Amino acid sequence: MVILDIFKKNSKTKLVLLVTLLSVLTIIIIISKIKTTIETNLRKSVLESMEHKKENYLKDIKFHERNLIIKLRLINRYTDLKKLLYKKNIRDLYKSIKPIFDDLKNSTNISHLYFHSINKVNILRVHHYAKMGDIINRETLDRAVLTNKNSCGVEIGVLGTLTLRCVMPYRYKNKLIGFIELGK
Repeated sequence: MVILDIFKKNSKTKLVLLVTLLSVLTIIIIISKIKTTIETNLRKSVLESMEHKKENYLKDIKFHERNLIIKLRLINRYTDLKKLLYKKNIRDLYKSIKPIFDDLKNSTNISHLYFHSINKVNILRVHHYAKMGDIINRETLDRAVLTNKNSCGVEIGVLGTLTLRCVMPYRYKNKLIGFIELGK
């Protein structure tokens, strides 16, 4: 009650209160605008950064895909390997390709080297000789089988790891005899 009486009698107090309220309201509006501007700029910066990282990631993947294809082409030049696969001499194929795989593994971080049949049955895992004979259902192999062309992509393996894979049709005497796959 005493405060109301002061306002009724003192117009100077009214003016001070009005100026104070307007100042507080102005400060609140300014702070709100600054907050909105900061949030907008931060969101824009994060999106730009994510887009930049995505572009770099895709460039990096393409670079590694090209390198895997080059390695597959080099392996593809070994006619004796093709002949062994054609004759289904898996033991000698393994003995012949294992030193090449070991060199690639040590020098370029290749982790997987497969030979698959034209029906997508794994014939040889050079990196895991004891396991073979299973049907491989992966997008890169499916695409290579479907298009009869090289196919690359990042896939999740059975152990949950991301692996960049490239699959190449494998021919002997102009006949498709299977597919060869590298992964890292």
